[in-house]
Amino acid sequence: MQLAVYPNPTEDYLNFQLRGDGFIKKGKFQIIDANGQVAESFQVDVRIEDTFVLPLWKWASGVYFLQFIDDQGQISVSERFVVKYNR
Repeated sequence: MQLAVYPNPTEDYLNFQLRGDGFIKKGKFQIIDANGQVAESFQVDVRIEDTFVLPLWKWASGVYFLQFIDDQGQISVSERFVVKYNR
């Protein structure tokens, strides 16, 4: 399984999707900031290749990690992304 995040770096929105074998995965997405704190977390029943869109207008610039945690509590996949503002 892979986790696609785009655009990266991003300013306004983060698009992401799980890619790989299978159809439905139960678990949660979790976003960790550079200090190791959970910035966002939400439960999902995701179909592989579903695209999620997360608005980032109020997020601080910096490095974050998006993780998919399976229903067993294990991190299945993790991907780094950068929020960058040119304002």
